[in-house]
Amino acid sequence: MMRLTMNSNDTVQTDVTEAHAGRGAWLCPNPRCLDKALRKNGFRQAFRRTPSKATHAELLQQFGDGWSAR
Repeated sequence: MMRLTMNSNDTVQTDVTEAHAGRGAWLCPNPRCLDKALRKNGFRQAFRRTPSKATHAELLQQFGDGWSAR
């Protein structure tokens, strides 16, 4: 599982050290899990606010291909 947090710019980011303050969301390292979280507004529910539109593209680009290897 990978912890994600949302910064003050409403951008979702990974929290590898699990040290970022605030609400976090856990997501399995599988592209299908990320896809489902994005489709079903899982980040909005987890963080209780809407992430920026750029977040979706950044997460897909950053982790979409690499998650299957983890």
